[in-house]
Amino acid sequence: MNTADTRANLRIIRQYWGDLMAALDADPQPVWPPQRLTTEMWARRDAEAAAERAERNSDALGDSPAPLNLDAAQAVEDITTAVLALADQVAAATQRPAIQPPHVHDGTPGGARFAADLRAAADLDRTDPRRWHYNASWANGVHWACVYIDGRVAGDDLDDGLFGPLSEHLLREVAVFADNSARQLLRVLGIGTRSTVIPDRPCPWCGAELRMHQPIDEPPTVTCSTGPSCTAPVGQDDRGRRVWAWHDLAQLAHALDAAERRHTTTEGNAA
Repeated sequence: MNTADTRANLRIIRQYWGDLMAALDADPQPVWPPQRLTTEMWARRDAEAAAERAERNSDALGDSPAPLNLDAAQAVEDITTAVLALADQVAAATQRPAIQPPHVHDGTPGGARFAADLRAAADLDRTDPRRWHYNASWANGVHWACVYIDGRVAGDDLDDGLFGPLSEHLLREVAVFADNSARQLLRVLGIGTRSTVIPDRPCPWCGAELRMHQPIDEPPTVTCSTGPSCTAPVGQDDRGRRVWAWHDLAQLAHALDAAERRHTTTEGNAA
């Protein structure tokens, strides 16, 4: 069985698990800004929003809790429950039971030393960091469970007898879990979409449509649909479109925010 796709999907779960946890206390992910925008920018935007709320309502008692992202919460629950149970199942099928230490010896000094050596060897085997410890390992979370399962899929550590090979049946179960979970996680985070129009946020330099591109395993980028005539101070892609690479997105965010404030001020003056 080809395990490359399975291992790639397990890697995606590990790579984006922190992003999914961060999304729990945020609104469902909009197209802009991208999920992976810097923590500092999110903090700045939150502070500005809090100040704006306080200015609008002088009687405000404080910030309301951020609405829970129910899609993210469901994904965390689904993936956590499934991967921990699957790691238990994989360990039961492939992991050698721990060596049991002797409880008695023959009473001679040599027997006592031999029993002590066996107990030390049993302790080393029982605490081997490569082992999965069933319920005790659950505290280590999804990331470690994925690492453990990936090791069994890859056939690591088969030479010293600690692990045996995964059966074809379990390999299929792992493949289905990894595929479904990676898809669910990426869908919640809005990653992997070929390209998406950023709604109500035209290019601050030319007014044309902006598109967000969020490929898997690469930082997001934004392109302007105008082409080379756009005056944005960034480079061009191979199609002549102005493109904001990852290191340019903070600049774009500032420009979009400034354009939105100008638009709000203009509307207020017109009213």
